[in-house]
Amino acid sequence: MELLYEMLIQNGKILFFLLWLHMGINIFVWRIEHGKFEKRIFEKSVNSFFFLFFVNAILLFFPYVSYVYATILTILCFSEALFYFEYRSLFTSNTFLVLQETNVQESKEFLKEILSFRFFRNCFLLFLLVFLVPYFLVWGMREWNFDTFQYFWSAIFLFSCVVFLQAQLPKKRKRYYSYLPLLRILKAYSDARQQRKENELSLEEQQKIEILIEKAENKADTLIFVIGESASRNYLEIYGSYLKNTPYMCKRKEERNLFIFEDVISSESLTAISIPNMLTFKNYEKKEAWYQCPNLISILNKAGYETYWISNQSKNETVGRVFSSLSTSSFFVEDLKNNEEGYDEILIKKGLEILKDSGKKAIFFHLSGSHNSYAKRYPKSWGMDTIESIPGQQKEKIKKYIAEYSNSLRYTDYVLNSIIQKFEKENMLCFYLSDHAEEMYESRNVRGHAGDGGSRYMVEIPMFLYLSPSFQKQNPELVNICEQRKTSPYMTDDIIHTVLGILGIQTPDYEEERDFLSLKFNPNRKRMYQGKDYDSFWKIQFSKKGE
Repeated sequence: MELLYEMLIQNGKILFFLLWLHMGINIFVWRIEHGKFEKRIFEKSVNSFFFLFFVNAILLFFPYVSYVYATILTILCFSEALFYFEYRSLFTSNTFLVLQETNVQESKEFLKEILSFRFFRNCFLLFLLVFLVPYFLVWGMREWNFDTFQYFWSAIFLFSCVVFLQAQLPKKRKRYYSYLPLLRILKAYSDARQQRKENELSLEEQQKIEILIEKAENKADTLIFVIGESASRNYLEIYGSYLKNTPYMCKRKEERNLFIFEDVISSESLTAISIPNMLTFKNYEKKEAWYQCPNLISILNKAGYETYWISNQSKNETVGRVFSSLSTSSFFVEDLKNNEEGYDEILIKKGLEILKDSGKKAIFFHLSGSHNSYAKRYPKSWGMDTIESIPGQQKEKIKKYIAEYSNSLRYTDYVLNSIIQKFEKENMLCFYLSDHAEEMYESRNVRGHAGDGGSRYMVEIPMFLYLSPSFQKQNPELVNICEQRKTSPYMTDDIIHTVLGILGIQTPDYEEERDFLSLKFNPNRKRMYQGKDYDSFWKIQFSKKGE
């Protein structure tokens, strides 16, 4: 015990700095988890204090290690706090998974967006909190006489030993070790690495799956499946927004060729999860990983369609790499070395080339859409909305983001209309839906779609279905069904059932109850997002006026 006193006298400052850092981070995290300060937070704080006192006291015997540990912990937790202030999400496995799949261009755009006055202000406030406050509280202990409090420190250390031993029990180990922020962050990173490794094997796993077709009517000669990026229905004119950004789709709706579905959500707010859920039979009720479930592209190949993956996103991401490899043919805008801007209209030109191909075709367009930075997603000539276009008392910077976001949606409206225009004379149908949505300051000061800091606004997506005159003539009953489904609740992890159903293709995994356009469709299925029911939790937690 005398040795501990000696170390406490020599390195007491680093001990109390680490305790300050650990306890501050934990209380911050628990406040986020519980939504408010309550009795459970106090109980956790007491338990974690004694557990952390023991761990940090042991570190005193290794001064160099304790200083290195304090430095690493400070950097990581400083970064996590800044990330939370910007995106309302802590570091989780999903955070690191997205970072691993981010390309150089996206990284540059991210840095340009985040380096703002707000970012540097938060850095300054965190600096005050993390360093200056403990400096005056802890570094001012020069006059403390630790010998006077020997019995006090002995009691605390002995009690902390008991708590630490209790933490080794199997039932309590996981909870107590979650009190160490560094372990929590490292665990999230490790889980992301493991997920990344599994994703890298996903193509091989998909190719092993035997595709069985029970019936293939192949009702459409051409299927077009357009996947948007970060499009929110809450900012679309066609869904009632004040922003006039969908003139083409509004016109097609009036012509009764385009059907708008008003209550559709994505299964996740991350592309790496939501698109595999769309294009395979994976859903939250299934325990299997998405790459262990049959996929839509392989089924269409087996049914006799030529499949095409045309993308304005990175081919190094899991989604692009796997589904492009499963397709008959693929094209990525990033392969065009002379193309610096990379706007989505380049995909239209590629679509024209495919139009010349005979036979049945299934074309998957993956747009850049409204990916942040929004202003880089459309030519300058499409910047029709400006700060002056946005009503309300918001700050100019917020209005600027909303205007740029609206412009990107208007440009997507043009691209989508152009794609339809090229194929509308055929016996064809076209689905459009976004991978996820984008929160844009609807109810809090948040912009984006960060993984675990979720809200309803991150999954409320648009979904359109265009039926060509030729296809409508051959399938007249579909028009009435589409009208009936206008307000039906739906989640996109079941879209594979709808696509197969409308084409008249059946496999052992197809379920009519999950087919949005089937007479047997079940509208009462729970829509789960981040483990919570969208209708009973997210819609209430982030309620809109009039609901």
